[in-house]
Amino acid sequence: MAELRKVRITAMEAMAEVIVQTVEQGGQAKFTVTGNSMYPIFRSDVDSVFVARPGRLRLFDVILYRRADGAYVLHRIVGRARGAFVLCGDGQTELEYGVTPGMVLAVVTAFERGGRRVSVRAPWYRLYAALWCLVRPLRFPILTALRRVKRRFVK
Repeated sequence: MAELRKVRITAMEAMAEVIVQTVEQGGQAKFTVTGNSMYPIFRSDVDSVFVARPGRLRLFDVILYRRADGAYVLHRIVGRARGAFVLCGDGQTELEYGVTPGMVLAVVTAFERGGRRVSVRAPWYRLYAALWCLVRPLRFPILTALRRVKRRFVK
């Protein structure tokens, strides 16, 4: 496996070039997640993800892709339609259609939380991904309930 390069850049537009170059050369890139579209699995400005060159993409994989408007996005594959992927962020309920394989820059292979690296091939993670996609229409009530419980019991 290629060595992980340490580069400190803050804007995704600037990081994307380094990420793409690294994964095209067979390496892995690591960056801190920003934004809440993948909450609760990835917390903004807290958790980091490791990405690599996409091989055969599968249902529930999290991919880094570039939209037609130039935005870089990290979302989960929840299906396929007309030769393109159907995606959804874990913190969202609306589906995004029309993401073609040519728009995919990298696939998440692991994430880091609290200094611990977790593989996306871990059985508990795959179970989480499948269940979370299954309850997509109920995500907001579930997250609201979890926040209330956390506020009440975690000080």
